[in-house]
Amino acid sequence: MYPGLPGLFAGFVAASVSYQASESEYGMFLYSIFPARAPLRDSPEFQSLVSKIDVDPGTNRTAFNQACFQIVAIPCTLAFSIIGGVITGTIINLSSPATDLCLRTLSLRTLCTGKFPMKVMSRQTKMCPKNRSRL
Repeated sequence: MYPGLPGLFAGFVAASVSYQASESEYGMFLYSIFPARAPLRDSPEFQSLVSKIDVDPGTNRTAFNQACFQIVAIPCTLAFSIIGGVITGTIINLSSPATDLCLRTLSLRTLCTGKFPMKVMSRQTKMCPKNRSRL
C-alpha cells in the first residue's frame, strides 16, 4: 500500500543511529560500519587506527555530518520507491487486460446492489453510500 514507508522509516532510524554512534559504543568497528567517519589518510589518528584494525581512510566526518548525509539520502529512497511503484503498476496493468476490462466495466451501483459476479469483501460494501436510491 505504501511502498516507500519502510525506506522512509529506515532513513530516519539510520540518521538517528549514525548521530548517536560513537567510538566508545562501537569501538574500532565504528569505522567499519561508517567508513566515511574514519580519519584522513595522512593524519596521526589514521596511522594509529590502521595499527589496530584494517580500515580504509575516510573523510573524517563527524556524527552530525554522517546523520545529515543519511537524511539527505531519504528523498533519493522515496524517488526510487515511487519510480518502482509506477513501473510495477504499469507492468501489472499491461499484463492482465482481462482484469483491467472487468474492473472498468464495474460501477458503484454494481458493488452496492450486490449483483457482482464474484464475492465482494465487506470492506467494499462499507464504502457504498447509505442512500442507495441516488445511484
